[in-house]
Amino acid sequence: MTESAERLKSLNDLEDAMLTDMRATDFGKASHFVSLVAALVDGVAPFLASIPCILPFALSLLGILSIHTSFYAAILGTLSVLFTLGFYLGRISKGT
Repeated sequence: MTESAERLKSLNDLEDAMLTDMRATDFGKASHFVSLVAALVDGVAPFLASIPCILPFALSLLGILSIHTSFYAAILGTLSVLFTLGFYLGRISKGT
């Protein structure tokens, strides 16, 4: 919703500057499309990040892993996800 509101505000500002309706133009359609893609990414990313944390418990329910092994595997998966995200964010922000 935030992404959509920001895109709509940007489009409205452009419409005010150009004194015309921009929603039927390519820019207006692209603005709407980008909002949908951003919403999809914002929804799917947390789900994908949670899979390594939840998968060991699903394997435990299926009887493949013991609950103790699943617990430690979930901790390892969670720490791996957090480390990977931190490493990635550090790289894209040019941090040291």
